[in-house]
Amino acid sequence: MNKILITAIFLSFSLLSCSPVPDAPSGFVSLSPSATEIIYKLGAQEKLKAVSDYCDWPPAAKNKESAGGLINPSLEKIISLNPAVVFTLSDMPPQIAGRFAQSGIKVLSTGSGGIEGVFSDIREISRLCGREKEGEEIIYLIKSQISQITVLLAETAPKKVYAEISADPVMSPGARSYINEMITAAGGYNVASAENRDYILSSLEYVIEKQPEIILILSEAGTSRKDYLQNILKDSVPASKNANIHYVADKDPVLRPGPRIAEGIKQLAIHIHPANFNEK
Repeated sequence: MNKILITAIFLSFSLLSCSPVPDAPSGFVSLSPSATEIIYKLGAQEKLKAVSDYCDWPPAAKNKESAGGLINPSLEKIISLNPAVVFTLSDMPPQIAGRFAQSGIKVLSTGSGGIEGVFSDIREISRLCGREKEGEEIIYLIKSQISQITVLLAETAPKKVYAEISADPVMSPGARSYINEMITAAGGYNVASAENRDYILSSLEYVIEKQPEIILILSEAGTSRKDYLQNILKDSVPASKNANIHYVADKDPVLRPGPRIAEGIKQLAIHIHPANFNEK
């Protein structure tokens, strides 16, 4: 009887010693397009285990494994990948962040805090990637590019700008949106900057009330929305009267608070002050 007991105990210890030890969390999953751009800019893309379906820049990011959408990610998939960090957007639904917390996965929110927030995101992500030097070089380059735009606009008075980021529902960036900062850096005055919110629901009546000199279309509605506003506003605001309603085709650098933010500011500035950039 004692031999059987001793044998059983020995076998149980043997099985425990041979049981696989779970791998430590490693690598990243990025649900944030801007975080994905930062990681690629740092040259640390090998650390990315998966990305959201909206992470499409640089183009190579589309070849990464899919982690689902921005606000409806595949939680089971992400948990199975056992990442050290999941990068999310600042407005990630709290219940999703809670699921990650329950699974012991660290979540880092990105995309808040305006232009300085972009620099903070770059610093934190570069630290996690072990690429602090590269991160500071990227920040220095972005600041230099913004300074060049500032110099070109130094003698130019700001123009009143209405920016539309969504046509259904109609939305515009308010004072707390980083896009508001970008408009200012591009030599504009955001007509919705008196609204102490990230974004506001807008209307044609609101546009007429604010009398913008420039209207920028940043929504997916594209040129059809531009033509619609031109036709319906007619001479009611300076922007339509002077044919200064513009569709910003390369809008992702504006809409994504990431390493292309200086490029986004330049895109806005070209439409607001074309003469300063030899643009017609």
